[in-house]
Amino acid sequence: MATARNAALGKIHIAVKQLDMDDDNYRALLRRVAGVSSAKDLDQTGLDKVLGALVKLGFQPKPSTQHGRKPTVTANRQAQLNKIEALLTERKLPWPYLTRSSTGKRSMLQRLCGVDAIEWASGQGLNKLIAALAVDQQRRSQRADGGQDER
Repeated sequence: MATARNAALGKIHIAVKQLDMDDDNYRALLRRVAGVSSAKDLDQTGLDKVLGALVKLGFQPKPSTQHGRKPTVTANRQAQLNKIEALLTERKLPWPYLTRSSTGKRSMLQRLCGVDAIEWASGQGLNKLIAALAVDQQRRSQRADGGQDER
């Protein structure tokens, strides 16, 4: 929760800098939009309102460029890695999706391949990873199509 708040506060300060807003105008905006004189006093609703107001003033947030690095593997496993990359890209997922767990349990890579880094995965493990991503992709497309089965 604190991380999201810090990210929003950081975005506000980036916007103020991008808009070349002086301190008096910035504080006036905070008072007008959220009723506070300092960003540290903003709650989540206030953060959203201030960011919205800054966007209306011309702030253009830049999309995140943190997609993780593409792993380096031997040439005989490069085709598998390219397939994994294509499946991740189609779902707009970063490489760390495979190695991090949001639930605190084992990551997808640990569950399917038994390793912590994709570079250490065997060819068989990469095939399991490809199959799991493909099945997930198929399920999502079926849900998007209304759950109808093509038989």
